[in-house]
Amino acid sequence: MTSESQLREFGRLICQVAAGGRMTREEACNAYRQVILNEQPELQQGAFLMAHITRGP
Repeated sequence: MTSESQLREFGRLICQVAAGGRMTREEACNAYRQVILNEQPELQQGAFLMAHITRGP
């Protein structure tokens, strides 16, 4: 089960990436691990993936 703090941190990362910010390697690794292991709700996963894809490399 995902804790509220994990949900908030993941949401903060989504906002950061959506605004054009960059992730550290550690942040990216942790975020994708949470997506792959289905540790975040599907809505959060989709928002993160779209923000990252839209932002580009």
